[in-house]
Amino acid sequence: WVTVRTALIEEQSQALQMLSLLLTDTSASSASSSASSSSSASSSSSAAEQQHQQQQQQFATRLAAFYPYVQQTAQFLQQALLKSPHEDIRAETLSLLPKLLHVTDAAHQWAAKQELLVFALGMVLPYLEKETNVELIMTGLVTLRALILQTAGTSSGPGTAGASASPSTPLTTAQMEAIVTAIKMIMRDSLQRRAMMRAELQMNAREDHHETGRHTGGGGRGGGGRGGGGGVFRTAPADSDEEDDGTG
Repeated sequence: WVTVRTALIEEQSQALQMLSLLLTDTSASSASSSASSSSSASSSSSAAEQQHQQQQQQFATRLAAFYPYVQQTAQFLQQALLKSPHEDIRAETLSLLPKLLHVTDAAHQWAAKQELLVFALGMVLPYLEKETNVELIMTGLVTLRALILQTAGTSSGPGTAGASASPSTPLTTAQMEAIVTAIKMIMRDSLQRRAMMRAELQMNAREDHHETGRHTGGGGRGGGGRGGGGGVFRTAPADSDEEDDGTG
C-alpha cells in the first residue's frame, strides 16, 4: 500500500509539472538568449524582436489549443488541492490556477474565464482559511493576487500580447467579503504565531538565565564546602600534634 501510495503521489506530481511546463511561456528566456547571441553577431535587434513576437504567437496558439481541457483540468486541480497530503502537489496546484485563466484569454472565451475565476476563488479562499503551512499560505496569497488582477479584464498574461482585452469581471460583494475575511484570518494567525514565538523566546531566555545562575551559585557553595572540609582536615593533624607534644 505504501508503494502504491507513493507511486500515485509521484504520478500526480509529474502530471502537474508537465501541465506547468505546457502552460508556461518560455519565449522570454529564449528571446534574451537569442538577443545576446545576436548582439555578439552584430545582427539587428528588430530580428530578435520579430522572433520574440513569433514565439509569443506560437505560445498563444498552444494555450488556445489547450482550452477544451480547461474544465477537466480545473476539476483535477480542485481534487489535488483539497485531498492531497503532499505539500508540493498543493503548491503546484495553486500556481497552475492563474495559468488556466491565461488559456481562456488566449482562446477569447470570456464567459468561460468568468466562470473559471469564480471557481478558482471558491477553491483558494476556503483553502487559505484552513491551511497552516506558512509557505503554502504565501503561495496561496500570490495566486489570490493573480486572480484579483485577472478581474481587471486586461490580457496581460503570457502569450496574450496583442490580444484583445477581455471584458472586466468585477468582484461581487460576497467575493470581496470572502477575500477580506480570508486576509483578516491570515493576519490574525500571523500575529498569533509571532506572539507565541516571542513568548517562547522569552521563556527560553528566562530558563537559560535561571540555569546559568543556578550553576554559578552551586559552584560557589561547592567551593565553600570544599574549603571548610579542607580546614577541618588541616586542624585535626594540628590537634594530634599538640597532644603528642603534651604526652612527650
